[in-house]
Amino acid sequence: MATEREKLGIDRREFLTTTATVGGAMVLGFWLPPTSAEAQSAAVSPAYRDALVPEINAWITISPDDTVTIRVAQTEMGQGVFTSCPMIVAEELQCDWTKVRAEYASANRNIRERAPEWTLPIPGGDITDPASGGARGGRNASTETGVYRHMTTNSSSSVRITRYYLQLAGAEARERLLLAAATEWGVPASDLVAQDSVITHAVTGRRATYGAMAARAAEIQLPDPSRIRMKTPDRYWLMGTEQRNLDTPPKVTGEAMFAIDVRLPGMLYAAAKSCPVWGGDVRTYDFSAIRNMPGVHSAVQFGGRGYTSGGVAVVADTWWHAKTALDAMPIEWETGAAGAVSSESLLETHLASLKQPGDIRTEVGDVDAAMGRAATIVEARYTVPFLAHACPEPSSVSAIVTAD
Repeated sequence: MATEREKLGIDRREFLTTTATVGGAMVLGFWLPPTSAEAQSAAVSPAYRDALVPEINAWITISPDDTVTIRVAQTEMGQGVFTSCPMIVAEELQCDWTKVRAEYASANRNIRERAPEWTLPIPGGDITDPASGGARGGRNASTETGVYRHMTTNSSSSVRITRYYLQLAGAEARERLLLAAATEWGVPASDLVAQDSVITHAVTGRRATYGAMAARAAEIQLPDPSRIRMKTPDRYWLMGTEQRNLDTPPKVTGEAMFAIDVRLPGMLYAAAKSCPVWGGDVRTYDFSAIRNMPGVHSAVQFGGRGYTSGGVAVVADTWWHAKTALDAMPIEWETGAAGAVSSESLLETHLASLKQPGDIRTEVGDVDAAMGRAATIVEARYTVPFLAHACPEPSSVSAIVTAD
């Protein structure tokens, strides 16, 4: 099937378009965004694209038509962060939610740029809950020095850990927009109100949109960033409400770009295979057996580090050529001590550990006495298999490597 796809040169978008034309009934269940939501249906892709669109800070750009683009430093895997994270920013920014779009933040930029000074210091040294004034999250942020501070996606941390930074980014941008209008109008910033992407001077009734003030706000530096104040939950208008996911329309229409969709001149494809045993590695592989197969370029062995077992990848001119060659290449695995582990041995180990002395974390009442007085004792054992907490879909990534 993949070979025919390559021959036909049809991609996912063309497939959706073609099948929708041939079988009209296929699209009856699709939700098509109304005109007011066009900003939300933009492709899910990084767009460091238009120099004419002012960047208020690393998280936020605002175009002249009031479209607010919010960058997300976490990976959307169906858990909704491509919507929840922008909601946190928009809550403080006081922008029109119907004009918000999202795009992924740049990992390169996160490495190259340090966190802005207005995010430091973090009160208490940890992620701070502005509502309670106390440290929350249990993660010291001082080691996360990149501009987006936290770019990993795990442990339910996307909202729990980044909320402070996202709220602060929205609040900082809002204050810069207000200061820009105050400077232009010659009035105190305290006399201005921001709501739904509009700045209003309460005394005179003068109004300006965010899009009109964005260029000036992008050049303004707040005189005292420490005076930025974030909202408490009693003032939330967006967070906690139910909103349509920003990434759903482009995924339904096929407009969204994924790593597997990238096409660049002269690009190569790789198919990888890791040791099937946790912590294992490659003992040997025979590249000579596939060297002359169609499109094959090379084979690369990668070592197991952290959560990844060792393995080998075949590089070729198409993904199908790479996968076909990888499947045909003889590989011997070094499983190590984990090679003897099975579900049965894991269960035995865990049951044996119950008989070992250990610390009791919580003790309420006298269990032994209660059991001794019981007329009937019912015993039951419940077990679950050892399961990997991993994504079921094939992972893919695109990378362009240059001299710098």
